[in-house]
Amino acid sequence: NWNNISGGLGVRIDNSDTVIFEKTIVSGNGKSGKTNSGGFIGFNSENVTISDSEILLNPGYGIRLEDGCQYAIISKNDITGNSGDGIFVNNCSDTTIRDNKVDKNKNSGVKLNNALYPAIMNNRISSGSIGFSITNTMNMTLSDNVLSNNLIGFDISGTELSHYNHQI
Repeated sequence: NWNNISGGLGVRIDNSDTVIFEKTIVSGNGKSGKTNSGGFIGFNSENVTISDSEILLNPGYGIRLEDGCQYAIISKNDITGNSGDGIFVNNCSDTTIRDNKVDKNKNSGVKLNNALYPAIMNNRISSGSIGFSITNTMNMTLSDNVLSNNLIGFDISGTELSHYNHQI
């Protein structure tokens, strides 16, 4: 059985531990032009898993994790056609992003900002503005990803030398 969350505000996870979303369709949630609008958003939560789901056509981000999220797993999802970033991780640690199809999102396919120990593996990221956007991120593992038809495939920046020390 699939869960369907459509046409509302999406899913917000705040100050939570061990939250699992599987086989969930999240589509058409939020308001166009709102940066805090879209599919899934998690704040200051641990052990959040989003897997085997479809995050589609949200007028904002697809999945967004913020401000202290730890040990999140984003896997085996179809994240397509969102008008913001497909996946955005900001100020989080130990996030795993693997085996996802990230396609036709307006901004970045996967965007990391101030992330610590992220692992991004075996994703297919295509037809967005930027495939990977990595800023001020430390100790990233990046392997077996396919980037295609993005305006910019890979963009990395940082303010310290440690922001460029990754396993690629």
